[in-house]
Amino acid sequence: FILESISRHRLTPADCWMVGDREGDVDAGLNAGIRAAALCTGKFDAAGWAALDRKHVPVFPSLVEFVAALAPRAP
Repeated sequence: FILESISRHRLTPADCWMVGDREGDVDAGLNAGIRAAALCTGKFDAAGWAALDRKHVPVFPSLVEFVAALAPRAP
């Protein structure tokens, strides 16, 4: 589904994210070749995500913090 959506909407994979609170969400994004972010709103807290050893996956307390991290900073 991720790859189909990227193709259908003519997206650049490097600009895409899969954000989720389950291990399967993160794995789906990584397996599709896009960036993934983990949220601490489900089964795992930050320590739980760290124990899964997803080294290149940032962890955020919630979707709000993830979106804030994407926002450009004012000069």
